[in-house]
Amino acid sequence: MLEVKDFNDEVLPITENHIEEAEQYIRAIAARFGVSKDKIAEPLSYMVKRLGVAYAYICVCREYMGRDPVAHEGYADTDIYYAKLQVYQGEVDRLLKQLTDADFLISANGTTVDGGTGSTSSYKKLFSVEVKRA
Repeated sequence: MLEVKDFNDEVLPITENHIEEAEQYIRAIAARFGVSKDKIAEPLSYMVKRLGVAYAYICVCREYMGRDPVAHEGYADTDIYYAKLQVYQGEVDRLLKQLTDADFLISANGTTVDGGTGSTSSYKKLFSVEVKRA
């Protein structure tokens, strides 16, 4: 799903463990939308990939928080890892508000797991409710 080349933050060192944790997070969120892990389309859609990347960076920040030597030597008011955690957490929160099941079912190149061409109009959002008048 995610690859090291998807990450470009020069301060946060990504490892395979961070990538695996982010992929587990993607699978967990997909499951909330009723999408099983074998139905997650690849290559990942932009939104899903961005969610995974941001979550992986959150994992790094949690691991490294408190290790910023500049903050501890009095040159900065905040730990860089804490500051970056806030940014990436905001990104994850924003993305979670926008995601639909279609983001997991339609790949970045517009195909679905079964090889067909995807269309977001064929999927309902997670909390949609049909309302009819009597």
